[in-house]
Amino acid sequence: MIRRIKRDGIMTLVLVVFLSNYLMVSAVKAAEIYTNQVGRFNYYSNAVRLKEDLEGRGFKVYMSEGPPYVVTVGRSLTYSEALRVRERLKGLNIDCFIVKIDEEGKITIIEESDIKALNIFPLLNDSILQGVHGSQTLFFYVNENWEPEGSSYIDLYFSHSLVSTNHKSTLTVFINDRPVSTFELINEKAENRAVRVYVPKEVVEKGFNALTLRLYKRVSDDPCEDAYNPGNWFTLKKETMIHLEYREIMDRPILSNYPYPYFKIGREDPVDAIIVIPKNFNQRHLSAAAYLAAGFGKYEPYKNIRVKVVTEPEIKGYLNDSNLIFIGSDEEFDNIDGLPSTQEEEGAGVLEEFISPWNPSKMVLRIAGKGEYIQEASKALFYPNVVNQMKRPRQVIKNLELLLEKADPFLEKVTLSDIGYDDIIVRGKHQQAAAFNYSLPTQVELKEGAGITLNLRYSQALQFIQASVTVEVNNIPLGSRRLTYEGAEGEEVFFKFPPELLREKNFGIRVLFNLDLRGIDCTQRYEEHAWAVIGRNSFLYLPHEEGDRKNLKNYHYIFSKNGRIEDTVTVIPDNPRLGHIETALNIFAHMGHYLKDLGDIGLVKAGDLADDQKDKNMILIGTPRENFYIKTINQHLPVKFDENRGCFIPNNDFPFLEELGNEVGIVQLIDSPWSSGKKVMVVTGADYFALKNAEIMLTSLNIANTLSGVVCMMDNAGEVYSFESVEKADTIQKNKEDKSSKLFWFQTLRELLSQRNGKILAVILGLIIATMFILFYVIKKNYR
Repeated sequence: MIRRIKRDGIMTLVLVVFLSNYLMVSAVKAAEIYTNQVGRFNYYSNAVRLKEDLEGRGFKVYMSEGPPYVVTVGRSLTYSEALRVRERLKGLNIDCFIVKIDEEGKITIIEESDIKALNIFPLLNDSILQGVHGSQTLFFYVNENWEPEGSSYIDLYFSHSLVSTNHKSTLTVFINDRPVSTFELINEKAENRAVRVYVPKEVVEKGFNALTLRLYKRVSDDPCEDAYNPGNWFTLKKETMIHLEYREIMDRPILSNYPYPYFKIGREDPVDAIIVIPKNFNQRHLSAAAYLAAGFGKYEPYKNIRVKVVTEPEIKGYLNDSNLIFIGSDEEFDNIDGLPSTQEEEGAGVLEEFISPWNPSKMVLRIAGKGEYIQEASKALFYPNVVNQMKRPRQVIKNLELLLEKADPFLEKVTLSDIGYDDIIVRGKHQQAAAFNYSLPTQVELKEGAGITLNLRYSQALQFIQASVTVEVNNIPLGSRRLTYEGAEGEEVFFKFPPELLREKNFGIRVLFNLDLRGIDCTQRYEEHAWAVIGRNSFLYLPHEEGDRKNLKNYHYIFSKNGRIEDTVTVIPDNPRLGHIETALNIFAHMGHYLKDLGDIGLVKAGDLADDQKDKNMILIGTPRENFYIKTINQHLPVKFDENRGCFIPNNDFPFLEELGNEVGIVQLIDSPWSSGKKVMVVTGADYFALKNAEIMLTSLNIANTLSGVVCMMDNAGEVYSFESVEKADTIQKNKEDKSSKLFWFQTLRELLSQRNGKILAVILGLIIATMFILFYVIKKNYR
């Protein structure tokens, strides 16, 4: 017993000393902190209301003494940590900006640099090279409106087998065939090494860029043996990252540049504009905004899109800082001083672009037109073949349908050229590799026979007894083929997908060549004679079936056919918040990822819904207190609201903890009670903030692609629940209990530490010192 007390006492002392040191260091570092300011109020009640709302969303919120009462979220020691909090807030459409608070409590707004940054991860899986000579080619995209600036770099993460100490082994980095760095491979750093390579801006080109790593690696004194020794390997890790810094280029107003600068392809957060609608907006304005949002989703199919919309009264606070898209006539925006005028045309829509009169580094786009023609003008921006013809700042849109190319459904053949690649060239003896990625639309289910066809050309100087090509997808080998002299000037090679790949949606494709040279001793180089080309007409063969229209996994497919929205209307509350409109627009942006054509988009307020529109598929957005149709349809929902319309009620088919009913956002898919054969998707929650949970669930790619069934819920912590059995609810209850029991004290302490409050730190230090004296006394007594 005495030994146990001694041991426990010593362990506790170690922990106490560690915490003491941490707290003292924390106190020293507390001179400056970063936080996100979300509001500044003269009235205490308004500030408290915002604070309680955000706390209900799971944020740690602080409010200063006032007036004015400043409401901030989080306390971070670094700017980058505050940026992560800001991104979470922006994802919920909460306006905020980062401020710095010094030790005296002085607040300084942190200005964003005009140099932007982007992190690119070009590998889905680790890539392995073997032998003496090897190469790996990866690709990254640079928007044509970006000018490389600042400090771009590549973070390489890799491991390798032990190298010979008698011969130098090296790795050389090329960008677009221009060498930028060479470094030696050494045994002391063979495991999980990280190397940062800075990229000169002059080697970076607009469009696709090729990053090539060329390896020379020796493990013995015999290069011929090293070439085929399986113990001679090099692994490039999937954590490898390209960090690109750039400055955006401002050009003269010309519509053919669209979607730039309002939507910036290649950025992590590509939307860089605010959509402005009149104070008294109607279906015309809403549907025109929905066309824009769907186009944003089409332009960046693999990124989450967040659209910002305001009405005329709210825009004045954004005039100096943003690119702006105004949807409406001059009369509808007559209270905005300085807004460039746009003359409407009879029987046509109008698009017109200006340099912003409020900030010459920003642009203004006007979308106007009488009646339905305003929608036609907005719709035109969805089609690149139409936009490319707009070689002026003003364009009148008439007879749009005559300008449109027939939209093909998702094709069975997708070429490298279709997804943006040119011919891919690899050079060098032995093992050379190229990698590229492709993501399949989620509604597409591959059938037997899918695969990849390579159109190849390669050197006739190869040793064809040993030369070969191998294809791997997601680290699964599809097969290998020998290269032949007869095929050197051009041949087509097909590799079939195995059954396990037919269920995948994201494909990391790696083409591996073995390019030995004929009549050349293995000690000789002549690498310029060893090469192969993967033609841009190489293609993925993707026979497929249309996805299931009966569950939320493919919800966008329920409202579209052959890549075109069909027979659908979206209904928001009669007196909508801007957040309701943004929810609808973000859903359309997500659906835009999968569209080739627009069809007719209907976005209406509940009171404006016509009788014939009830015969369509419907998306209902809001709470039953706000949207009459959600209140009406409650009796048909699998998970119903209570009689006060304030929370959801669990039932035998969909059991869940009752407290979840107050906070979850929920999406439910049902057969339409108004029209046989049609569907209704209800996007709702117990209150407005719960509704935003439902929006995130439908519009975040990593969540939306995991949805299933006809009912999905997400809580304030971001957990998505599928209620297909009672056991699931039991699991949720157990997990919550485990979290509460194990993490309560840790989380409480962490929250106290994160506040960096001098009084709190002093109290905790005092408690620790008192605890140390008690422990010393107990240990000393037990030793006796």
